[in-house]
Amino acid sequence: MRSPLGRVFWKVFLLHWLTMVLAFVCTGLYLYIAKHIPPPAEVMPWGLLVPILSGAAVALPAAFLVAWYLSKPLRHLTMA
Repeated sequence: MRSPLGRVFWKVFLLHWLTMVLAFVCTGLYLYIAKHIPPPAEVMPWGLLVPILSGAAVALPAAFLVAWYLSKPLRHLTMA
C-alpha cells in the first residue's frame, strides 16, 4: 500500500525543513564567530539552543505546508 502523500512530498518536506534548520544554525554560528555579545545568562539560560530549537519547531509546519503545496499537482498528474 502506498503512502497517500507520496515520496515526492517527503523528499520536498525533508529538504525544505533541513534548509530552514541549517539557516538557523548558520545564523547562530555567524553570531558566535562575529563575537556577538549574547544577553546575560539570566535572560537566556540556554544560549543559542533556544533560537535553534524554536526555529526548527517553526520550520516543521512551514516545510509541511510547502511540501504539500508543491507535491499536490504531481499527485494529480500521477493519478491521471
